[in-house]
Amino acid sequence: MCPKELILREWRSPDWEILLANGHRIAMRTVRGSLEGASAVGILIDEVHMVPDEKIWLNYQARARDPRARQRKVIASGVPMQGWLQGCFDGEEQRNDPNRMNVFMSALENTYLPSEVIEQFRRSAPGKAAEMYIHGRWISTPGDKVYFEFNPARHFVNKPGNRGQFVHIGLDVGTQSHAVFAQETKASCKDEHGRASMQPGLHFVDEMRILSASSEAVCRQVRERGWRITDQSCLMVDPMIRADEIDAIRRVFPKINLIRRSKKNKAHYVEPGHHAVNCALNDADGNTRLTFSNELSREPGHLYHSFLNFKRTSSRRITRDNLGDHCLDAMRYLVQHCIPVIRGGIEVYNRL
Repeated sequence: MCPKELILREWRSPDWEILLANGHRIAMRTVRGSLEGASAVGILIDEVHMVPDEKIWLNYQARARDPRARQRKVIASGVPMQGWLQGCFDGEEQRNDPNRMNVFMSALENTYLPSEVIEQFRRSAPGKAAEMYIHGRWISTPGDKVYFEFNPARHFVNKPGNRGQFVHIGLDVGTQSHAVFAQETKASCKDEHGRASMQPGLHFVDEMRILSASSEAVCRQVRERGWRITDQSCLMVDPMIRADEIDAIRRVFPKINLIRRSKKNKAHYVEPGHHAVNCALNDADGNTRLTFSNELSREPGHLYHSFLNFKRTSSRRITRDNLGDHCLDAMRYLVQHCIPVIRGGIEVYNRL
């Protein structure tokens, strides 16, 4: 982007900075990079939807304050994702602000993207969210539901669990612990051209809501539920789980594959998990890879009721509900691990 002739000097340590011939300095920073006290003429933030929360964004935005600048600009690029990002950019006040401008770009208009990349986008986008991920537009979901692709008639099916098949377990421990049990399936899927394929899926067969019990007692009840737990089973837990809770799990399940998502690579942030669930419920080509047994409870605090009542506020933040959060968290851990959204391996054509 910058001709070599304009670069007078470049530093790589302690931070990456470039000194230009006109005296301007370009400072490269990651989200974790310190910008406290800095004053800049312009700020460019790429992949802004990967910024975990609004506070970090506001700190970056405040850096464009150099008093010597004739103009100060902040440019953010990324996917128009729900959550804090939509609250900051798509509110009525923001849309009417003469100092702000939103520019929308569709992946279909990018002539350098091969057709197979567009197909991968479609497999990675929930049906109603294709407008966001493919066409680059904000979306408004029915009733502001977080899991807007959930349809009880479609996703709760008359298919009891197979007691002879091993299960995976999602576990959220606490004063209101919840465990969910799921079995691997193969889902019949098609792409936008009608080509058929079999894709990994999950079928949730059981759940348990356990109140005021120790982590070890919760695990014992999970073990005694009667489902087949083998060395092929995975036990997915909260990334923020404590060491003593892990020890309690190990005392009951010494050989199970205990998995928690890393806190180092953004994998524990919840918005990608919500996206993975919506995509598994219904992707842009109408495929369903996530189903639930009709025998699951309809009572509050269980999956069915929580799916229908898990919503966002008018500012697109999620309304926390201690009654229904735990079962949805346990379910989300499993979906993210077993049927994740795949977006790797994308190549673009060389520019002419």
